[in-house]
Amino acid sequence: MDVNQHVNNTNYIDFAYEVLPKELYENCDFKNVEIEYKHELRLGDKIDCIYTKPANDEHIVTIKNSNTGVVNAVVKLF
Repeated sequence: MDVNQHVNNTNYIDFAYEVLPKELYENCDFKNVEIEYKHELRLGDKIDCIYTKPANDEHIVTIKNSNTGVVNAVVKLF
């Protein structure tokens, strides 16, 4: 957490890794990571992390607030 009680940016990568399929996580060799921040996560927020894999080899995890449905960030791993 930072001084404003927002989740530290590096935690978004940890959240994304937690929902990757096991075989992908164990063998991941990502060269790039992009995080598009949409809305801050605050202390006590509950989140859902949704993994999708599009056709272009970008593994995408959408992080959103469980209560409001607001998207907090989109993490792209490729």
